Amino acid sequence: MTEIKSTQCQTSTLPMDKKILVLEDHTFQRWFLVNSIKQLGYQSVLEASSGQEALAICQQQSIDIILCDLELPDMDGIEVLRKLSEQKKALSIILCSAVDESVLCTVSKMVEASNLVLLGQATKPIEKEHLSQLLNKSVCFSCASNQQNPGFQPSLIDIQKALENKEFSVHYQPKVCLDNGQWTGIEAFIRWPHPVYGMIAPNRFIPIAEQDDIINALFLYIADQAITDLANLHKQGWQGTVAINLAAKNLVHFETMQAMVNLVADSEVSSKDIVLELTERQALPAQAERSLKAMARLNMKGFKLSLDDFGTGFSSLQQLDYFPFSEVKLDRSFVDNCQSSIFNQTVIEFCMTLAKRLNLNVVFEGIEDLETLNFLRTFQYGSAQGFFIAKPMPYEQLLEWHQQWQLQNPIQDI
Repeated sequence: MTEIKSTQCQTSTLPMDKKILVLEDHTFQRWFLVNSIKQLGYQSVLEASSGQEALAICQQQSIDIILCDLELPDMDGIEVLRKLSEQKKALSIILCSAVDESVLCTVSKMVEASNLVLLGQATKPIEKEHLSQLLNKSVCFSCASNQQNPGFQPSLIDIQKALENKEFSVHYQPKVCLDNGQWTGIEAFIRWPHPVYGMIAPNRFIPIAEQDDIINALFLYIADQAITDLANLHKQGWQGTVAINLAAKNLVHFETMQAMVNLVADSEVSSKDIVLELTERQALPAQAERSLKAMARLNMKGFKLSLDDFGTGFSSLQQLDYFPFSEVKLDRSFVDNCQSSIFNQTVIEFCMTLAKRLNLNVVFEGIEDLETLNFLRTFQYGSAQGFFIAKPMPYEQLLEWHQQWQLQNPIQDI
């Protein structure tokens, strides 16, 4: 269910007006990074050889991205990042250091927990291609921010009116088989193109809806559209599944689940083509007994149940034993940097072994580059989802995307 899912940038139109600061005390390495960035087309590149100098520059100028070394002469990079976070500025960070990988991962988590945006990490010497990928991520963050109105705070009444006026739309992100690259499924995401305030991010209105029974109406709105679109895709020859995100309130609300069962019964698709996704934090609510009854009933009727964000909670394995899941979606935090992180590789290998033993499908979400896809495809098991494969898109664009994917499918030759 992971997003920046809302949008994706096309790298052919990347704006190169980002102001970038390179914080590196080693003269040659600083020179190398500055020149590499300029060769990529970014012209506004500043440099600092110490933490104090970097902080002073950030106070005086509006910096977009900082390439931050962690080992500095006056104060370490961790302290610099802490002070930058206190400035409450919109900064994107790329960690670039020769410290131990475990230290780099720990600092990455620290940045993610702050108000800074972590674009990624790289060990020295950083390759130019990797640097380009990390910088491109910043533009995608900017595109997402620019398309979503930051000032509008929707209320329950606003959401209710939007439902009545049918302002919401549904976009779909394709999933492909890691073994052969075949298009196997789509995940449905709600969109709110507000007629006055523009695109409203889901994280601005979903939490509000979850506080009220309106979340049930919102779920059925998505389910109805997703089932209709899936039926149309099946008529055009594609036989795949659609995944729909399920809130805990939806699951334990009998009338909502019955309404969804009826939607499928009245359609031309089968319940086996519907995947219902619950995140770890939702899958084991206080009313666990009611959840179990609901999931058992859905499972009996043929619906597939998926545990999203797998591995981020303390009860991951317990939930697989307790609830009738048929799929796990590995959290993107383990997919990021999996080709270079021993820890992430170990987690992935463990999950693959577990899934095969339990006969569970695995979905790797958040795949943003070919290197990550190539690493994961060596397992030849499970499904892949992410911006590298496709961004969430309107139903009308899915078949056109599929034609393009068939032509350039990077998995088909394995």
